[in-house]
Amino acid sequence: MPREPEPFGRDYLVELTRAYEGEVAGEAYFDALAGWHDGIARTVLQRFAQVERVTASALRPTVERHGVVVAGGEELRRRGVANAERERSIAWRDLVAEMCEFYPRYVREFERMLTIAPDDDQRAVRRLVDHEIALVEAAIGVRDGRADALASVEQFIASAD
Repeated sequence: MPREPEPFGRDYLVELTRAYEGEVAGEAYFDALAGWHDGIARTVLQRFAQVERVTASALRPTVERHGVVVAGGEELRRRGVANAERERSIAWRDLVAEMCEFYPRYVREFERMLTIAPDDDQRAVRRLVDHEIALVEAAIGVRDGRADALASVEQFIASAD
């Protein structure tokens, strides 16, 4: 028998929780990868970690206002490092190719979330969408060898409240 759809609010709050936890874990993920790379790879990964940190900070007040229970910061950081550990041996070029292929899926997921977010949450969820767009644009720029590859993430970081 098909399951009843979850009420609008619960589904949105599940997505909000996942997004926030993903940003906290994502910061640790990119920080860990940065520690295993050097040169431009390290710089890119450090900036990506900063984008995740800025985005988590933008989402935190929304998460708190809804009273959502999230995993602890230490647990989320462990998740991020564990994910990075699984990708530690992937060559930089291949890692960037994966980012270009898979990160647009997050853009679509977050854009869908924006369509169901309450009015009071629109600004925070818009930041979530924008951060992922910035990461995708930067990954494509890195892949293509553009000198301004990090422009989108630099703009995103600079626009933080």
